[in-house]
Order: sequence, then C-alpha cells, then structure tokens
Amino acid sequence: MIYNEIYLHYIWLYKLFSQQHLCTSDGQLVEILSPGFLNADAGPDFYESKIRIDNTIWVGNVEIHLRASDWIRHRHQEDAAYENVILHVVWEQDAPVFRQDGTLIPALLAEAIPTDLSR
Repeated sequence: MIYNEIYLHYIWLYKLFSQQHLCTSDGQLVEILSPGFLNADAGPDFYESKIRIDNTIWVGNVEIHLRASDWIRHRHQEDAAYENVILHVVWEQDAPVFRQDGTLIPALLAEAIPTDLSR
C-alpha cells in the first residue's frame, strides 16, 4: 500500500517503476521521455515533463495523487495553474478529471510502481 504522495513523487522523479506497457486508464500507450522537475511551490507537482501518449509528444505539467478524486477535492479544476497538466498519475482511478474547458486529462495508473524499494 502506498502511504503518501511524497513516495509517488520520489518514484516518478527517479523513474523507479517498470516503463514497459504503460498506458492511460483508457488504453493509450504512454512513454515517459522526461519526468520533469519537482515543483516545491504551489501548483502542479512536476513541470516541463515530456511524455509520449500514443503518437503525440506532450510537454507540460504532471500532477500526482493517491486518488483521482483528490483533483476535485483540492479544487484543481478551478485553478488556472493546472490547465497545462498533461498527465494525472494516480494510485486509484476513482473519478475522471477534466480541465476547465472540459477536456479529459489522461490518467496513468500507478499500479506499475513497486511498494517496496528493497526489491
């Protein structure tokens, strides 16, 4: 079991997970070209991330949550700072999340992330 988002941030930043067969919750292939830079201030968790989703390369922000519904609970859908989020990394996909213009933000399920780094 994942204990907190800080653990997921660490795993994401150092790419300590299997990168084979990654896909979004709706089945699009994902390749992490660069995890980006950790944001220690307000706003999305990582900025300048570079990700290929199917055949399109995206550069933007990545937000990480234990549950997708935390996006709504934290009111990110009302905050313009989150409009450039290109990927939502979640341990549990319990709700879809959308930008202010109504477009769906792709979700990557964190099931490929090990829960024990000693392996």
